[in-house]
Amino acid sequence: PNMAEQRLLSLLDDLYPGDWRFVGDGQVILGGLNPDFINCNGKKLIIELFGAHWHQDITGPRSETGRADAFRAFGYKTLIVWEKELGHKSLLITKIRRFHE
Repeated sequence: PNMAEQRLLSLLDDLYPGDWRFVGDGQVILGGLNPDFINCNGKKLIIELFGAHWHQDITGPRSETGRADAFRAFGYKTLIVWEKELGHKSLLITKIRRFHE
């Protein structure tokens, strides 16, 4: 994981120890797409970390909607976290908690 992914994983581990795993290195492929984080405690949840460099102004399967739709076909609910949100920890925690519950 890159530095941003490490920061998000650390936050996820603080909030939900053992519930989330980084799989953005190709461990999990769904519909030809590799999610960043997957819940490994029985919930069909995925978190994608988007950075402006790779995901700004994109369409199709790499877009927010495209990835959420692709993973939904496998029964997963997807949360998109933008890298810039890592700088707003309290807001990000609220966003993640709402998604996780």
